[in-house]
Amino acid sequence: MKTYETKNIRNVVLLGSPKSGKTTFVESMMFEGKVIDRRGSVEGKNTMSDNTEIEQIYQRSIYSTLLYTEFMDTKFNIIDTPGSDDFVGGVYSAFSVCDSGIVLVNATQGVEVGTEIFIRQAQKHNKPLVIAVNQLDSEKADWHQAIDSLKNVYGGKIVLVQFPVSVGTEFNAFVDVLKMKMYRFKDDNGTREELEIPADLMDEAQTLQQELIEKAAENDEQLMEIFFDKGSLTEDEVRSGLKAGMLKDEIFPVFCLSAKKDIGVKRVMEFVINTLPDPGQHESELKEGGSVKVDANGPTSLFFYKTALEQHLGDVAYFKVMTGTLKEGMDLYNPARTRIRTVRRRRSRNGAKSIRSRRCGGTWRPPGLFPLRCLRKWTQLSSNTSPGSRGWRRTRTSRRGPIPCGNPMRSANTISRTDEARLPRRSPDGTSRSRSKRTRGGKSSRAKQDIIRTPRALRSQS
Repeated sequence: MKTYETKNIRNVVLLGSPKSGKTTFVESMMFEGKVIDRRGSVEGKNTMSDNTEIEQIYQRSIYSTLLYTEFMDTKFNIIDTPGSDDFVGGVYSAFSVCDSGIVLVNATQGVEVGTEIFIRQAQKHNKPLVIAVNQLDSEKADWHQAIDSLKNVYGGKIVLVQFPVSVGTEFNAFVDVLKMKMYRFKDDNGTREELEIPADLMDEAQTLQQELIEKAAENDEQLMEIFFDKGSLTEDEVRSGLKAGMLKDEIFPVFCLSAKKDIGVKRVMEFVINTLPDPGQHESELKEGGSVKVDANGPTSLFFYKTALEQHLGDVAYFKVMTGTLKEGMDLYNPARTRIRTVRRRRSRNGAKSIRSRRCGGTWRPPGLFPLRCLRKWTQLSSNTSPGSRGWRRTRTSRRGPIPCGNPMRSANTISRTDEARLPRRSPDGTSRSRSKRTRGGKSSRAKQDIIRTPRALRSQS
């Protein structure tokens, strides 16, 4: 994965009630970015987001999942959040690191209680939002009912950017009033063709375009003067006005979507890239007061927004690079615990998969979202050394005790008792022998001298 500048990064959180299609939507986003070559499904239990056993059993998101995709020379850091109120904690933590959000509304249900809760929290954290009406290909989909429910709750903030040509099983095209084009999709893989708007839909398109232009001009005095002089705005000027209104929490642009058939996904991603702010335009507030703005030239600082206990890894911490550049092997100071930690392994995360850097010692500029293996415990081997030097060995704890994370090529003389316990037992003739069961008294029936203590002895007997 290549290095991206701050202006080419979008940190997005996916919001919506249960069964609104967030997991399917992120599958289509990753498919459009060529990160995956085949889309999974919730029913097939093979999605990148719902990768745990309990999520696959219940076919719903329970944990917030960090994913990414690359599209139009831009990296999307995506957090897919649970839709149920019982797991709303994943949504709160995502707001602390994401700069914008996409709210999915089920076309068969309209605005639900979860929709109002998530939008209310986004407004509390001053996050611009894009609303996408999903599942328009469903037999029970009702576009007008969904839009009416949105306008009843949010009034004039709702602005239509698109409207479908037909709704239901025949849904395969929509009209985009920002570009004044009609997009028709040939298959379920997002293959589209750009067409002129038919005559029977031109009146509705022009009416919605005028409403979009007026709403964009209301949020910028300079655009208002241009609108009064010329009577219209260019596409870039409309985008600028929409961006200003979204940052003021005055505009919620609405898009058409069928995540299952990959209809409209690409247009939503294009709008996020061209309109929503990048991380460098957003400041994060501090608990002690003040704020921090993303700066690649500043001192390195991280914000840990989530920790999780994962199988085969132990404790994994997820963080956002706020300032500076992070490198592997860098010593970092934790002021909350007055402890120094060394970055040993830093990976980008895509669901259950971790992607390492292709370059040794590669750097990442802010504000990327990455998981970091926690170094839970320091073990001092020499009193004359300091943290981070060769005399210190870092360990992490697990249910089976501390697991060494030091140099695997160290000499046999420095082998620890933990390493000794991990070595296989062998009989005097060199054949491997299974471990004996412990007795009730807790003592092993095998003598200590049967344990081969060094790798050198192990190689000589084998």
